[in-house]
Amino acid sequence: MNGEQTFGQQKKEFAGKAAAGLWYACLVVWVIFFQLLSGCQRPVAKAVVPLAAADTTLYGMFAYMADAAIFIRCSDGKRFPVVMEGKFSELERSYLQLVGEEAGRRVLLACHGQLDSRPAAPAEEGIGGGLRIDTVFSLSATLSCADQLAVWAGKCRWQQGVLLFLPCGEKEELRIAGGIPEAALRAVWGKYVHSSDGALYVELEGVRRPAELYPTRIRMIAINDDCQ
Repeated sequence: MNGEQTFGQQKKEFAGKAAAGLWYACLVVWVIFFQLLSGCQRPVAKAVVPLAAADTTLYGMFAYMADAAIFIRCSDGKRFPVVMEGKFSELERSYLQLVGEEAGRRVLLACHGQLDSRPAAPAEEGIGGGLRIDTVFSLSATLSCADQLAVWAGKCRWQQGVLLFLPCGEKEELRIAGGIPEAALRAVWGKYVHSSDGALYVELEGVRRPAELYPTRIRMIAINDDCQ
């Protein structure tokens, strides 16, 4: 009798463990299925066009006149002479096109470059060692260090010669306004979008104003992607 009871108890324990194992296996399969289903529903970019490899952006006021260029960093107001190497010639052309006859005017520069914080010679108070420009993201005569920058993600489309941007989760479109980034978006649109109702998914650093967005840097562009 004791043997039968022990066998019956072991049988129940085995059945319980088997049921628990089966329940756990079903749970794992369900989780995997849910993840696969979510992955299928998530839009995938058909073409990604990275426009800048840098993870950080240098912001500051830039001015150029009489073969002298200066960069005043927004974060601390420190001044750096700009080394006339690297992408300086590109920066010079863009600056002169922007300011016209107002050479020496300060404009907001967003760039990636190498800052040498050692004192220049002869040493001057508040003057750093120099800035070498590697990538020019944007120049703006409208914005300044006082503006609040943010990262914006959304859909960009072309309508009657105007670039419109709809931030993710919003219903009001903004007009894209701003020099180098706007020209880059137009170029990508013309090359990759072949439909009047097509759109670009973009991530931008920029400043929002009423009905407008001033991009200072394009972080990412994807074709046929969407807000997630």
